[in-house]
Amino acid sequence: MADIITWTPSLEIGVRAIDAEHKHLIEFINLVKAASDRQRSILNGDSRLFNDLKTLLQAHFEREEDLMFGIDYPGVNTHLTAHSTLHSDLDSKILESEQTGDADCAISFIATWMVEHMKTEDTKLAEFIKKKKDANLKAAAAAKAAGPAKKVAAAKR
Repeated sequence: MADIITWTPSLEIGVRAIDAEHKHLIEFINLVKAASDRQRSILNGDSRLFNDLKTLLQAHFEREEDLMFGIDYPGVNTHLTAHSTLHSDLDSKILESEQTGDADCAISFIATWMVEHMKTEDTKLAEFIKKKKDANLKAAAAAKAAGPAKKVAAAKR
């Protein structure tokens, strides 16, 4: 049974902590897929794996959202909307899967959503983080360079 998503470097956004969480989420999605394939049903009516997945997603989203607010990310509202929409859409897909007895509907949905979200919204966030980090490094370097010059000028007075 093949994974529904294979983690590759092309999925990395360049923020180690977020990439590690994404990789873990993808591994868990693959675990849900494997369990579903083995049981050939909506996990025999047991939605614990889907509930665990939703819990992992929520914890990840909360960490991302804390980060976005902490760095004054200008795209935070769009990103929050995407997270919120996922929750309701995923609940609908899980319900549909339970009604049809086929977990693939929900699993395929979350797999596709994750990849698209990482490639769009999370990549934008990573680009902002990199720009902010670069600006902070430049400011620190400028302050360090100005520091000795200010001391020399003060000593000459």
